[in-house]
Amino acid sequence: MLRHLLLGISRLHGCGIAHTDIQPDSIMIALGRNWTRDALENWVRENPPRTYAPERSLKKMVSPFVSQSLPPPTFDVLSSCNFKLADFGNAQFVSDKTTDDAIIIPLELQAPEIVLGGEWNESIDIWTFGCLIFTLLTNRTLFKPMKLPEQDASEVDVLLYQMISFTGEFFKADFLQRCERSVDYFRPDCHLQKFQRYGRKEFEKCIPDSGCVLSPEDMAGVSDLMTKCLRIDPKDRTTAVDLLRHPWLAQ
Repeated sequence: MLRHLLLGISRLHGCGIAHTDIQPDSIMIALGRNWTRDALENWVRENPPRTYAPERSLKKMVSPFVSQSLPPPTFDVLSSCNFKLADFGNAQFVSDKTTDDAIIIPLELQAPEIVLGGEWNESIDIWTFGCLIFTLLTNRTLFKPMKLPEQDASEVDVLLYQMISFTGEFFKADFLQRCERSVDYFRPDCHLQKFQRYGRKEFEKCIPDSGCVLSPEDMAGVSDLMTKCLRIDPKDRTTAVDLLRHPWLAQ
């Protein structure tokens, strides 16, 4: 799944487009080999279209159709399926992009430059991909923005702290100078206003703490892959094309 997702991202980036809203809901599964034309026709006959009760729209009564999902594939079928990147409603050409205010991806998946109102490009998708690696392995989000009233810390304050804690990187002056909202969260010495100390929690610790058991080889590979994606400064992030050559994905 991760490799197929990266193939879609690399194709987009090669066309100068940033998806800007990659999340689990943006991943579609192609039908397995068992879904022949006859099987699909049989399923449609057994599950005819249904509508909700009529309701009034602006000028007339309408009866919306009920969305019906196909049966989920088994694990054996899933392992041989193709996965597709979808939902391009918020994709933008990087050369003609709008402001970061148009980015609607959930806060926990936003790259640092989006959170802080800086210039951005297609590398925001690489940051999000790094977050999704963790989510697809653990069924949890890596970053968990929350308010800490005892420290007068907002969700963004906590998110920025977690970025430092998990990546092991600090925000540098040249990056913060490119972000108009950095003054709201950072002191002149580039440290967070709401936190005096920082704890370090490596990806190798985050993953098993979320209940995911991996072999030492897989843990090393996935941690390295996440590290290449989750760099605070977008200039340091690996491209989608380079990620496709990562040894762990080539296994």
